Amino acid sequence: EMEGVSVKNTKFRRKELLLVCDNIPHTTPKEAANNLSRLILSGCFTCVEGPKKRYVFALDQTKQPKSLIMNTLKYKPPTDILEIHPKEFARQLCLIEFELFCNIQPSRDLVNVSKCKAATVEACILYSNKLSRWVASEIVKTVNEKKRVAVVRRLIEIAEETWKLNNFSSSSAILYGLDHRSVQRLKLTWKAIPRRTVKIYEDLLEQISVKDNFEKLRAAKDNAKPPLVPYLAIYLKDIALLELGNPTIVEGTNDVLNFSKFFMISNRFFEINALKLYKYNFRWCSVLSHWLKNIPLISEEQLFADSDFCEERIKTADGPTKATSLPTFKPLTTFRRTVTGGI
Repeated sequence: EMEGVSVKNTKFRRKELLLVCDNIPHTTPKEAANNLSRLILSGCFTCVEGPKKRYVFALDQTKQPKSLIMNTLKYKPPTDILEIHPKEFARQLCLIEFELFCNIQPSRDLVNVSKCKAATVEACILYSNKLSRWVASEIVKTVNEKKRVAVVRRLIEIAEETWKLNNFSSSSAILYGLDHRSVQRLKLTWKAIPRRTVKIYEDLLEQISVKDNFEKLRAAKDNAKPPLVPYLAIYLKDIALLELGNPTIVEGTNDVLNFSKFFMISNRFFEINALKLYKYNFRWCSVLSHWLKNIPLISEEQLFADSDFCEERIKTADGPTKATSLPTFKPLTTFRRTVTGGI
């Protein structure tokens, strides 16, 4: 038994056994259960508590990847998003968002989230909203159409890379920025995007759909191997609903606490604390990370003003103008929702 986790009578899931088979040479499925038990006891695997108990690698088995930053960007901030390698861009976002996520202390900051939010939670929400607006701004402020197409493609690449790194927060924020109305109305721009890139974008949008209470996004998080940065709105929504939907005092009594309510909330707290144990093994780039941390919060009015400058609105026969729609695929209006709307 290790850290209160007994493996004597544990029934391991198929994915956990396959993980052992994949990482230990010459291991057959029959031997996987015994090997997993020994690895847990030796500390190589650990149990992640939560609604669904699962086992993951406790130690970082990989070497720190080589930085992909250009030499010039080591000393001065970028002037163009195309200067930054998409993988390195995604890595720096992982470090920034994971740092913000780790600042949250559940027992202190996630109590009564339905009524008020702590400063650490507000910081995560603010950065996600800033990142979404900034993504839209990078597109609509690019006047040259060919370069604007390149910027859209690069941002989709970054969204894909952050998703591969299990940074669901940054990936969602970037996708919400791409799905902003000021960007979606740019008919000529989207028409020039290769269909393969559009397909990647559509697939990622489907993954963060609010349909069935973020069913696909929840599944992606549950199946991901830490380190990861979750989409915070899911936790805020779950905890708020547990707080509001369950009485603190058992009905029919005056002083009996509803321990079932607090047990369900504590499970979310344990899961968040467990995720904070697994850090990204990337190297900080001080100049680039400082630039990303200080991106401005662009107003809606400015976004639409810049968008109209890129592609003018079409005048209808009745007189008033209207924005052009996206011709290649139907805009998914259900995704236009920032993290502040999560609860």
